[in-house]
Amino acid sequence: KKDLLEVFQKLSRMKNAHSIYGRWTSLMQGSTEIRNYNSVNLQDYSLFKKKLFPAFRKHMDVIDFWLLKIILPCQAKQFPQQLTATAASLCRSPKLCSEWRAVTTGFSGTNDLSRTYHLLDNTSSTVQILQLLSEKERKTNVMLDAGALVLEMSNEEFAREWLQRRREDCEACAFFEGDTIVYVRRDNDQRVFLFSGSPYVENMSNCLLYLDEVHTRGSDFVLPLETTALLSLGKGMSRDKFVQACMRLRQLGRGQKLSFVAAPDVDRQIKKISVGDQHEYGERKMVMKILHWTVRNLASYLCDMVPYFAGTAATEIKRANAFQTFYYGSEKDSKNLKQLADCCVDDEILKLEDLYSHQRVSSSLIDIANNRLKAFPRTGIIDIVLNRVRNIAPRARRHCGLLDEEQERELEHELDEERQVERPPPATPDKPKISAELKRYLAKKTCHINDGEIKSHLESLGFHPLSACFENTSYDCSLTNQLRQSKVFVSTDFIRTVANVEDTRFYLKRFRWMITLGSPTCPFVLLISNFEAEAIFRKLVRIDESHGFDVIVQSFVPMINRGQVELPSRVLLRELPMELHVFGGSINPTIEILNGMKDVLGLHPSATTDWGELYRKGLIDRDGFVPPDQRRLAPLRTRTPLFSKSPIDLVRCFLSDSRHLGSEFWTSILSTAINADFDYEKQDKK
Repeated sequence: KKDLLEVFQKLSRMKNAHSIYGRWTSLMQGSTEIRNYNSVNLQDYSLFKKKLFPAFRKHMDVIDFWLLKIILPCQAKQFPQQLTATAASLCRSPKLCSEWRAVTTGFSGTNDLSRTYHLLDNTSSTVQILQLLSEKERKTNVMLDAGALVLEMSNEEFAREWLQRRREDCEACAFFEGDTIVYVRRDNDQRVFLFSGSPYVENMSNCLLYLDEVHTRGSDFVLPLETTALLSLGKGMSRDKFVQACMRLRQLGRGQKLSFVAAPDVDRQIKKISVGDQHEYGERKMVMKILHWTVRNLASYLCDMVPYFAGTAATEIKRANAFQTFYYGSEKDSKNLKQLADCCVDDEILKLEDLYSHQRVSSSLIDIANNRLKAFPRTGIIDIVLNRVRNIAPRARRHCGLLDEEQERELEHELDEERQVERPPPATPDKPKISAELKRYLAKKTCHINDGEIKSHLESLGFHPLSACFENTSYDCSLTNQLRQSKVFVSTDFIRTVANVEDTRFYLKRFRWMITLGSPTCPFVLLISNFEAEAIFRKLVRIDESHGFDVIVQSFVPMINRGQVELPSRVLLRELPMELHVFGGSINPTIEILNGMKDVLGLHPSATTDWGELYRKGLIDRDGFVPPDQRRLAPLRTRTPLFSKSPIDLVRCFLSDSRHLGSEFWTSILSTAINADFDYEKQDKK
């Protein structure tokens, strides 16, 4: 449920949320209540639980969206290099570089690891735990899950289950939801309330408290003196972590009590520890065993950290030498600055042979540290590092590979998302003005011109073919020049957008206002700018009254959204030239318009699933384009194609860069129909 909720939250932040959701529900059967995205209310828990979750939990398109938009951008993100920072970076010493100053000298709750900081003066099942918490004689009202033993439930589910099993005197249970403290009530099985401002802030006698692993340090609650807490012990728990979790009870030993629960393997480790006879420690014997166990874990962890300690020492020494050279070198030019930058970054993309080809032999920690530091001249700092390693573990041995061992933990991971959007550079707009050819057109009588003469008449007035819009762009001119055959013409002011820009593909005007000429079933279209349309509306130019309908300015609204309703107009959208839809941004057209767009682009009318067979017969190209010499054997529908070679790359780049449709296009009807998301060039290379 949490993952699906995250999917809908991500979807709500996207511009094309309606089209994506429409694709999810297009083949859905059953309830019509959730077919429309506008009916999705994430605040309605009942709707989410009873309708959305059952409908989408196994929906493959939703799962793909979750992987591609949420999981992979974070988990699979990788860069050629990385700028690392460790505790040593915050505690830099002037002994390494005279220009360095320490930012801090220590961290709360990390005394155990101070020996691996540089130059500083670090199962029981959920059901069984719930049974322990529910025992009346224990009267436990705080659960400190420092050992991360609660794995089968979310924080909210655990809190609700504990509250239902608990005695009647507890009416609420508080817990962390992310970084926010919330609570649930016994008398409400759906809502979650904010803890701040509630009566339990000052008095938690009737409120249970559950702290997951990540919040057993740093959180502070006003707990009653009679509080009894249960602390879970996890594998490898260090002394600092144990003490930090215990000290959530600020009055421990002065009325507040603490008991422990551990997984079977941890319990066996603790019971094997010998700390003296029963008469010496009495009831405190088990506590002493736990403390000894945490210290042993600390010692083992310190030995594991020594190779990383030596590695970070090598990194800091390399950076210190680079800074020293930069500050006190002969010249501080750009070359030296580049060398400084190169010394401060590390390779992030590692080859498999670098990770796994080394010999997995056991070596002493002193030898491992020596190997990491042998590339640098022997200095006092290196001696300090090696002496510290000898003091920490003079006889300990470890494998030399610096590989992390992953263990299952209930840890909160910060999901960072990098969004890379190419923005056009700043530009100076051209000053708009009414085109001279438009003035000449409005001043002449054109109502009696035959359809066959309209093209030559517009050219004689000075109007430009549609291909003129692409003259100062980086698009393939061999394709854009073929738009000279189009029935779409443009004015000079429509072409002009910005000044002194070599590539204007990011600044092309949208198709917004047009004048149609000729037959209503297949008219010529004259595109004009917003400024020119406003001038005509406000009668700022002289218009010959004999024109009639020839000077009616109409709006063109591309079909961007699925199910978009066509606005009333003198000429129907399906009667307009199809190139107007292709380059105007109609990415979710009707079937009739889509077929016309495919004809103009020169694509075979059959479904994309049939293109493979036609390609093997040599009748079409890989992307469905029918070459001119094959159009007799693989005929199109009715419209004559404008292009002699495939325009698919041109169309998808144009819609992304010039129409700024971006992700809307890749989930649209047009993209699916022309298979625009398939990389034919890459496939051919394979």
